[in-house]
Amino acid sequence: MLKEQKKGYIQRIFSQKLRFKNDCGDSFPNWEEKYLNELSDVRDGTHDSPKYYPSEYPLITSKNLNSNGTLNNNDLNYINKEDFEKVNKRSLVEDNDILFAWLVQSETQSRFPILFLL
Repeated sequence: MLKEQKKGYIQRIFSQKLRFKNDCGDSFPNWEEKYLNELSDVRDGTHDSPKYYPSEYPLITSKNLNSNGTLNNNDLNYINKEDFEKVNKRSLVEDNDILFAWLVQSETQSRFPILFLL
């Protein structure tokens, strides 16, 4: 029953039928629908697996993202400088970036997209 109630609230919130007020009692402005790429730079990560090396440049992949939003750097793979530059040209990750992983290979497999804030 609580799941149904939660679902109903979420539907009402996102349809703006249920509105909240700020600390002053004023209504928040109406939402605007926008595509994510209108607000930020959206990039797709690599889809191929480069050759791995014993050391050099760490390559973070979905297998290093835990389902609780943390980074698992215990099992990193490393790539050479040439592949590192190719990866960064296509999908450089910087501080405060948001990672969106469709697949997370961790102790508890996730079937839903997960956001990771860096």
